[in-house]
Amino acid sequence: MGLHANVSRQVASAFKRIGDLAVPTVFSIKSTATFNFGTGTVDTQTATTKAVLAVEKMSTRRGDSADTYEKEIIVQATDITDAAIYDTVILAGITYKIVHPCTSNGFTTKVRLVR
Repeated sequence: MGLHANVSRQVASAFKRIGDLAVPTVFSIKSTATFNFGTGTVDTQTATTKAVLAVEKMSTRRGDSADTYEKEIIVQATDITDAAIYDTVILAGITYKIVHPCTSNGFTTKVRLVR
């Protein structure tokens, strides 16, 4: 077994062992509409979601508003292979927008969120 596979296995194990520190999180892609030139109609793609576990790394209030927050979460890179395709994240029942770019080291992905 190579080093990469060993580290990937350890990251997966760590996410299982941290218990309730890893919170259920839903990544979503908004519905989109595209024009189909073949049929001459508008095709609508429904919203797509993916549920994963995330660890909240940081949470800060932005500016003077008590309702504006910035968060940073960490997810397994195997769960979210390309965070750029997602628009929003639902964390603890609250919807946040994803601030791009998201960074990944191949084992975990760091995602910045704002509300």
